[in-house]
Amino acid sequence: YFGIWIVNLVLTVLTLGIYSAWAKVRTQRYLYSNTRLAGAPFEYLADPIQILKGRLIAYAFVIVLAVSAKFQFFWIVVPMYLLLLGLYPYLIHLSLRFRARYSAWRGLRFRFDGRPGEAYTAYMLYPLVAFITAYLMVPWMVKEQQSYVSKHHTFGGKRFGFAGVLMDYYKPFLIALGIGFALFMVLMFGMIGLAVAGAASGGAA
Repeated sequence: YFGIWIVNLVLTVLTLGIYSAWAKVRTQRYLYSNTRLAGAPFEYLADPIQILKGRLIAYAFVIVLAVSAKFQFFWIVVPMYLLLLGLYPYLIHLSLRFRARYSAWRGLRFRFDGRPGEAYTAYMLYPLVAFITAYLMVPWMVKEQQSYVSKHHTFGGKRFGFAGVLMDYYKPFLIALGIGFALFMVLMFGMIGLAVAGAASGGAA
């Protein structure tokens, strides 16, 4: 894998990012071929040219956005940011369809039949709910997004299922929240201690 990674990195830099499409295909094929189920490896069948076309559009978008921001053409920057925000769920939808279509096992390809409207619910409405609730609903949001991805994948006419339990998502979330709060309290007490020590040393002087 290191050999693939270093060659991909060098050629991507030398070609100013053009080779990144081939780098992605090489990496995915390596990972797929080394992932086996019932003794058979998975296959990644995407064509680098297909990936390159999409990336060239993305590069052009980023270049226009960067140039517009540099020269403060906000009448271009703001609509482009809003367009990107509005298209984000749809781009995820297209990405899931593409990845499934070009993934196979024993010669049979996967499929993703989710609809764009469902993608907007999962990746725009649910994050908005999480934001409104001060991110307390983030575990629920993640669960619903994973459910959307899993339940809309099919293989050989069979649909994948999802059996996520909400409390299993909240456990690591609450642990991380507790650690963050503990670190915040340590920092606050440390700052108070330094302030008190500074005031005492100043009074003594």
